[in-house]
Amino acid sequence: MDEHREPRCSVIIVIVAINGMLSAALGFAAEATVPRIYEVQNKFSHECKYPKSPAQGLGIAAVVTLLIVRCYCSRTRNLSPLVRLTLFSSWVAWLVAMSFYIAGFLMINNQEMEIRYNGFQSYIVCYVVKPGIFAAGASFVLVSIVLEIVYLVATSSRADKLMNDHTSSWLSMVSRA
Repeated sequence: MDEHREPRCSVIIVIVAINGMLSAALGFAAEATVPRIYEVQNKFSHECKYPKSPAQGLGIAAVVTLLIVRCYCSRTRNLSPLVRLTLFSSWVAWLVAMSFYIAGFLMINNQEMEIRYNGFQSYIVCYVVKPGIFAAGASFVLVSIVLEIVYLVATSSRADKLMNDHTSSWLSMVSRA
């Protein structure tokens, strides 16, 4: 660990990492417990029977832990372009992860059936959460957390100062040419 890093920043990095890993684990657990179509459809009656599943609670917990990741105030001005890109990418991945989690949560709440007619026959359609919704959210959480930790490390140490010095010296050399 860098001796120039503040202890407060190290604590923030640990909190971000733990909450991010927890959110990803909850997302993968929600994916594993979502009812699948073969568990829902009843071929002999015109109804959909949804089994009890902890996926909804796991999805809510994943969203809450993902929100906690963004509840710290560690912004610095005068960032290098690379650090800004890392921060921006982290936020984009966070928004995509949140979108997947909320979409999965809304799909779980929208469990219904539809009776369709095909000529003289009728058949039942049961709606379930699409496979991979929570897993995709969890994957984007991991990407967001890695980028966020890179941002925190870069802004908490002298790495950002060194990067600014190298970037400005490189730009001055290019502008002279």
